[in-house]
Amino acid sequence: MTVPLPAPRLAPNIQMLVADRALQGVGGALLTPGSLAILHASFRAADRGRAIGAWSGLTGIAGATGPFVGGWLIGVSSWRWIFLINVPIALLVVVVASRRVPESRDPAASHHTDVMGAGLAATGLAALTYGLIAWPTEGLGAPSV
Repeated sequence: MTVPLPAPRLAPNIQMLVADRALQGVGGALLTPGSLAILHASFRAADRGRAIGAWSGLTGIAGATGPFVGGWLIGVSSWRWIFLINVPIALLVVVVASRRVPESRDPAASHHTDVMGAGLAATGLAALTYGLIAWPTEGLGAPSV
């Protein structure tokens, strides 16, 4: 019989849990375009297809094993530990990337943030998501959809 590990208390209530999950979601959403940009900058055109294939495969493996690891952690300790499993993985990625991924900054690139474009993109994605969620209950012809 295994002894459960003490549960960390980083999310003492449901509001903090939801806020932390939202932050994790935003972080995850930012990883995909950034990682593809790094692949594009780090590999020659001839090797890029294999690199993106490996990236896709590892993403699939992570997506498939994540629920099993999370279930195991919940079984041997507390559900709170499933949020902390990402910390050592993220630290490992930061260390490896800082040593192995070359700098890809473009000195000729614009140095301003497109706040209007980011806002419009977020609004468009939120509207599309709302429409897809509301469609079954409000109907396809509803103005809100």
